[in-house]
Amino acid sequence: MKYLLRFATNYLAAPLVPAVLIVCGFYITAKLRVLYITKFKVIGKVLLRKDKSKKISSFRTVTVALAGTLGVGNILGVASAIKAGGPGAIFWMWIGALVSMLIKYCEVVLAVKYRKRGAGGYFGGAMYYIKSKKIALVFAALCILASLTLGNLMQMRAISETVESTFNISKVIFGALTALIIFFVICKGFKQLSSFTMLLIPFACIAYILISLYVIMENICLIPTVLSNIVKNALNIRAAASGAAGYTIMQALRYGISRGLITNEAGCGTAPMAHAESDTDSPVEQGFWGIFEVFADTILLCSATAFVILVSYDRFSALGGMELVIASFSTALGQSAGYIISAFILIFAISTIVGWSHYGKMSLSYITKNKAIQNGYIILYSLCCFVGVFISSDTVWMLTDIIIGAMTLINMYYIMRRLNEVKELTDEYFI
Repeated sequence: MKYLLRFATNYLAAPLVPAVLIVCGFYITAKLRVLYITKFKVIGKVLLRKDKSKKISSFRTVTVALAGTLGVGNILGVASAIKAGGPGAIFWMWIGALVSMLIKYCEVVLAVKYRKRGAGGYFGGAMYYIKSKKIALVFAALCILASLTLGNLMQMRAISETVESTFNISKVIFGALTALIIFFVICKGFKQLSSFTMLLIPFACIAYILISLYVIMENICLIPTVLSNIVKNALNIRAAASGAAGYTIMQALRYGISRGLITNEAGCGTAPMAHAESDTDSPVEQGFWGIFEVFADTILLCSATAFVILVSYDRFSALGGMELVIASFSTALGQSAGYIISAFILIFAISTIVGWSHYGKMSLSYITKNKAIQNGYIILYSLCCFVGVFISSDTVWMLTDIIIGAMTLINMYYIMRRLNEVKELTDEYFI
C-alpha cells in the first residue's frame, strides 16, 4: 500500500497538479488582464474601505481563510524548499504566487455567486459551483478527509514534536489540551470561530513579519547578494547547459512553485467556503480579498521566512528543517530564537487546525443535514488532535498529497469551465 501511495505521489500528484495550476494560472492571468496590476488602485480602495454594517465582514472571512492556509508550511515548508531547490526556489515561489492570485480570485468569485442562504446566513464553496452533483459529493468527501489529515493530524504531528523539544511539554498533555481547545472553538459555529481568527491571525502575521524584518535589517548589507543569488539560481540559462546545473534549476522551479501553490492553497477549493459567508453583495469585491489572501500568505509571510534563512544560508546550509530556521533567526535573536519560532509554528498550526475544521464541517453539511453526524464530526476532529501527536507522518503525508491533488484537479476543471462567467462579472464591475 505504501509503495502504491509513493508511486501516486511522486509520479502523478507531484508533477501533475503543479503543472495544471501553472498552465491554467497563466491562462487565467492573461484572460483577466493581470487584474491585480491593471486595477491595483481599485482593489486597494476596496480592501481599505471600512464597512461596519456587515455582520460577517469580508475581513472576518479572510482571516478564516488565512487561518486555513497558515501552518508549518509557511516556516518549515519554505526551509525545505530552499534545501531542495536552492535560493532560486524563492523566485519560482513568487511566480507561483502571482499565478495563484487570480486562481484564488476566480474560485472566490464563483463561490459568492453560487452560494446559498440559510437561517444563519450565507454558505457556499466549490461544491456549489461544480456542475455535477456526484462529483460535488466526491469533492466534499475528499475535503472531509483532507481536514482530518492535512488540516489536523499533520499539523499536530509537527507541532507536538516542536512543543516537546522546546518547551518540554509532554505530547500526551499537549494533545489533550489542544483537543479540548479546538472542540470549544469550533462547536459554536462560524461566528465564534471567526472571532477567534480575527483576534489571532492579524496579530500573529504582523508580529512574525516584524520579527523577520528585524533579523533581515541586522543583515541588511547581505540583501543585494541574496537577491542576486535568487535570480541567478533560478534563471542562469548558461549554467543550465550543464547537466548538474540544469538539474539544480529544474529543482528550484519544481520546489519553488509547488511550495508557493501549496502554502496558499490556490485552486484547492477550500478557502471559498470561508469567503462565501461574507455579507458582501459583490462577488468581485470578495474576490479581491482572495488576491490579498495569497499576497499575505506567500509574498509576505513565506518571503519573510525565505530572506531570514538566505541571509545566513552559507553558514547553516548543512542544517535542515527546524534547525535551519532557528539557526537563521538566532543570528539576531540569540538563544531566544528557538522559543520564538516554536511559538509561531504553534500559533500558525493551531490556526490551520481551526480553519480546516470549518472546511470539514461545511463539506459534511453539503452531504448530510443530520445533526448527529455533524456533531460526531466535531468530536472526531477534536480527537484527531490527540491522535495526531502519535502518528507516523510519511504515509499520511502521501495520502494527503493524493487527496489534495484530486480536489485541486476537480476544482480547477470547473473553474476553467466557468471562467467566462468570472470574466463577465469582472467586466461588469469595472464598467
